[in-house]
Amino acid sequence: MVRLRGMLVRNRWFVLGVLLFCLNAYGVHQTTRAANQDRLRVEWIVPEEGALSTDWELRWEFSREMVLGSVTGNLFQTGPVTLNPAVDGQFVWVDRSTLVFMPDHAWPLCSTFR
Repeated sequence: MVRLRGMLVRNRWFVLGVLLFCLNAYGVHQTTRAANQDRLRVEWIVPEEGALSTDWELRWEFSREMVLGSVTGNLFQTGPVTLNPAVDGQFVWVDRSTLVFMPDHAWPLCSTFR
């Protein structure tokens, strides 16, 4: 025990530096984690990547509420998403964090959308 205490006294600046480094790393980790929880992200897209049936709708589920409750259930010709190539259809917020696009016609066959 005396040896350990003597080693800590001799290297007190090193030990203090290591403790401050650990405290700083913990603070950065907590700050980053809190910032990532507040970041908006798309949690789910339906259908997932791959083939799209000709009559399917597109659905985006966001990590937090995106619109006021008064907007849900209303149909809109334009929405926050742009499809390329353009497809005629309507957007509807089914709840405050879920957006659905319903095409007016069947999806074009053999097409890639972005």
